[in-house]
Amino acid sequence: MATISELRVQFEGMSTNRKRQFCEELQQQLGESDNAEHRRFLHECISRYNAESRGGPPATQYGNSNFPPAYGASGNGMYNSNYEPSGGFKGFMDFDVMIAPAVVKIEFVIGAIIIILATLGAMGYSLLQIGGAWGVLFCFLSPILGALLLFGYRLSCEFLIVLFKIHKELTKK
Repeated sequence: MATISELRVQFEGMSTNRKRQFCEELQQQLGESDNAEHRRFLHECISRYNAESRGGPPATQYGNSNFPPAYGASGNGMYNSNYEPSGGFKGFMDFDVMIAPAVVKIEFVIGAIIIILATLGAMGYSLLQIGGAWGVLFCFLSPILGALLLFGYRLSCEFLIVLFKIHKELTKK
């Protein structure tokens, strides 16, 4: 079998249809071989073929010498995908349109208002009901604890938003 660099040069100069045949031939040659370097190259070729032929995302994994299915494929191989993400109500019902990022942003604003009001309430309660030195101490600690709580709440909301942005990038055509 040729070296990876020789195979790569061959692959670059091929038409899209020939690239498909090349991937299939390479896969047959590898069979159940344990040659990890050639398998990685095969995976790279299939990914590039996917991206070139459909304009979709490159494949990210393969198993047992099978071609990786294309995004949205029903498991029939990388060439048989009729999936097109849609918007509107159909996209909403197919979970192509994510509403959770907007909900998380609204939830953060409501949560921040509640935390701020609770902090102000704790300050007032500590001065009016507890009184004395302990009341003053709690009055000064309440904003610090409120800020820490707000910071932690913000981090958890940002984590959720990052997950949705990762999903968006991975499913983008």
